[in-house]
Amino acid sequence: MVDIDVKFLFLKEQNIKDNASFQAYLTDKTCVVGFDIYHYSQMEDIQQVLLPFVTSHIVKQARERATVYNGFLFKEYNEKSPIPFIDTGDGGFFLLRNPLEGIALVICLRAIFFLFNIDKSGTRFVDLFGTVDVRFAMTYDKCYRFQENSYGPAIINCARILSKDKLNRFLIDGNSHLWFMHNTGGVMSLPRLQYKQILKIEDFHKYSLSDIGERDDKTFCFNSSNGAVLTFAKESKCDRNSEKNTILDYYNVYLQVEDTDKDESVSTLFDIGNDNSNGI
Repeated sequence: MVDIDVKFLFLKEQNIKDNASFQAYLTDKTCVVGFDIYHYSQMEDIQQVLLPFVTSHIVKQARERATVYNGFLFKEYNEKSPIPFIDTGDGGFFLLRNPLEGIALVICLRAIFFLFNIDKSGTRFVDLFGTVDVRFAMTYDKCYRFQENSYGPAIINCARILSKDKLNRFLIDGNSHLWFMHNTGGVMSLPRLQYKQILKIEDFHKYSLSDIGERDDKTFCFNSSNGAVLTFAKESKCDRNSEKNTILDYYNVYLQVEDTDKDESVSTLFDIGNDNSNGI
């Protein structure tokens, strides 16, 4: 019988050259943004067949909107290297560097779903689906990648949060909450967050104010003439939840956004999540 050093083979396969790199691989955290269509399984057959097709286009538009409208945060991504996404048909999971990118991407996704729901997408979406309810979740935890697959606590917990929510909310885990408290002064401070503050965050140390170009509005999240503006943010703690011997803290995030169509010079308001923080 031949002895096989599994760790050695794994490090070779992953091109991990030393123990320090391996420890970073084990401990580095990833922000996972999950979303799904509420009550997808109860839809009619034709809706269940077509909705994954529509969702794939919404994901594509969200990626484009993020990199075009908020290139400062998403400069690491482009058409050849898009934001990683795990497709589940009626939704999926985006893999990002940090919760600030996560919040920005949720705004992009919700803006596009809102256009579909008010029949402004040019797809006759409402004729077939009416309006759809979308729920969001975000976690910040360890996430491992092997070959083309991703796995780990960040994805597992994000999926659990989504499956438990019955109120179409935007729920985040305790790690995301702590990240915002440490880096931005909390979720509620996001509407007033300035770019110069973002530069102090580790993932953005190499960025500069020149990356945002000529902007009248130097605050996060988007310029009003160029997309969506985060006008209100609220966070409240949900009940602590125990799942398979793991105790998790959840927080309910409620956002209000003003979205401007610069072609029509018309603003629309939409919210993200549900202000009800009771239970999960």
